[in-house]
Amino acid sequence: MTATTAQTSTTVTAPGTPAVAAENVYRFYRSGDEETLALRGVSLLVQADEFVVINGPSGSGKSTLLACLTGADEPSGGSIRIAGERINHRSQKDRDRIRASSIGVMAQSGNLVSHLRIRDNLRLAAHLADTGRSYQGAARTRTAPSWTATAEELGIGQRLDAWPEELSGGESARAALAVALAAGPLVLVADEPTGELDAHTEASLIEQLRAVAARGVAVIVASHSDAVAAGADRVVRLNEGQVVPS
Repeated sequence: MTATTAQTSTTVTAPGTPAVAAENVYRFYRSGDEETLALRGVSLLVQADEFVVINGPSGSGKSTLLACLTGADEPSGGSIRIAGERINHRSQKDRDRIRASSIGVMAQSGNLVSHLRIRDNLRLAAHLADTGRSYQGAARTRTAPSWTATAEELGIGQRLDAWPEELSGGESARAALAVALAAGPLVLVADEPTGELDAHTEASLIEQLRAVAARGVAVIVASHSDAVAAGADRVVRLNEGQVVPS
C-alpha cells in the first residue's frame, strides 16, 4: 500500500434515503436459563449531515445499539439499513463489506493499531474500505477526501510518522477520528469518544464531529457527556433498551 493524495470514491445515499434506518430492533442475550433484553424495539432514522447523540445510563443499551448499527452484532429482530442496504440478516462477509466501505467506527480506545505508525494505521483503514468496495460493483459513488487530506484537516498531518504511544490524549483522539474517516464513510459511529479527554480537548473534538456532519456524514455518538449532547443536532435517550423522551 502506498500513500496517495488522490481523491477516492465511496458510496452515497440516494435522495430521500436515510443514511441509517433502524426499525423495531430487538437484541436478546441468553446464558443458560437467563435471558437479558438489551434492546426492546428501538427505531432510529439518521440523515446524512445529522449529528445524533445516543444518551442514557450505563446498561441502557447504547453500546449494543451501536454494535447492531455497524453490523458488529446481529440483532435478534427488526431491520437495519445503511443507505438503503440491509446490514442485518446477512452473511458475516457481507456485513464486514458494508462496514468497511460505508461505516467509520471511532472507539474510545482501540482505533489505533499499536505496532503501526499513524500513517500506516490510516493506510490500513483506507485499504480495507477499498477492498470492501470491490464487492459493490457499480455502486452509487461520491468523491471523498484522501486519508492524507483528512489527517491534515484534523491537525495531525505532522504526526503521521509517530507511534500511537507517542501521541498526547488530544492527538490520539484526532488520530482515531482520522482512522474512522480515512475512507470517507457515509456513517460515523463513535462510542464515548470524549470519555478520557479534558474539557478543552473535548470541545475541540465536538467541533470536529460537527464539521464531519456538515460535510454530509451521518454522525452517531453514544455518550454520557452533557457537552457532547449540547453540541448535537438531536439527542436520543435510551433506558432499559427502549427509546424514551429526553
